Amino acid sequence: MKKIIFQNLIFAFLLFTVFFTIEILLTQLFPLVKDYNIIEKAGINATRVSIMVTILMLVYQLFYFRANKISLKDFSISSFQKANFTIDKSIEDAKQIIESNKPKEKESFNLRYNKEQDIYKTKTKTSMMSWGEHIIIKLKKIDNFKTEVFVTSKPILKTAIIDFGKSAINVQRIKQMFLGYP
Repeated sequence: MKKIIFQNLIFAFLLFTVFFTIEILLTQLFPLVKDYNIIEKAGINATRVSIMVTILMLVYQLFYFRANKISLKDFSISSFQKANFTIDKSIEDAKQIIESNKPKEKESFNLRYNKEQDIYKTKTKTSMMSWGEHIIIKLKKIDNFKTEVFVTSKPILKTAIIDFGKSAINVQRIKQMFLGYP
């Protein structure tokens, strides 16, 4: 919970800076009223809007995480998410799980195998919450009946600071694909 609040405080600071700058620029570009307290008024207005948007975003995120069954202890404020876990299946079975993932289903990914790098990768589509993410899965054989799975999910745009938990959801869905597979 602290991580989500911290992420929202960073977002609030960025919003405050943007709104404050816009309000100052607008008052300088359109000087209809000569007001010497303009910086104070701009700061108050920017603060109000930033706090309102931050509270709305926090409430939305908490409902979103609950609906998508994301554990808050697994959540990180970073838009770059990674995880590694071990499954009790051979590497061939793990590859079969990935290849049987049907891309036409809502909760599936269109994973493609890259022989040169020995990884599976895909891109998600643009949505209201993000410009899409790169997802990479690497499998490592531990023994004949155990495989270690490495998963990374990061935004397509390298400038993305906040992804509203999309990368965390992608990693969670990959975990469910392996651990929840019959």
